[in-house]
Amino acid sequence: MKEFEIPNLITTNINHDVERTFFRCPACGKEYDSFYTNNQAREIRTQINKLRSKNTLSDKQKRKLRLYTKNLKAIMNSLKEEYGVQ
Repeated sequence: MKEFEIPNLITTNINHDVERTFFRCPACGKEYDSFYTNNQAREIRTQINKLRSKNTLSDKQKRKLRLYTKNLKAIMNSLKEEYGVQ
């Protein structure tokens, strides 16, 4: 396996809600999936970023961050299973 720097990520719409983000190998042009998102995943990502931007988090905010992160991972895994390369 040859190592290479990941070029810019490319995002395409799969349907009205789901986006695929991937990159192409600079040598052979093969596409490699990075992740899939939908509106719900993107909204959760926004909430995670808001919490992470704070200097300190209360215990309640830390629990919320863990829950958001768990939910985001579950959604993205489900989307990858449904839309990813089989």
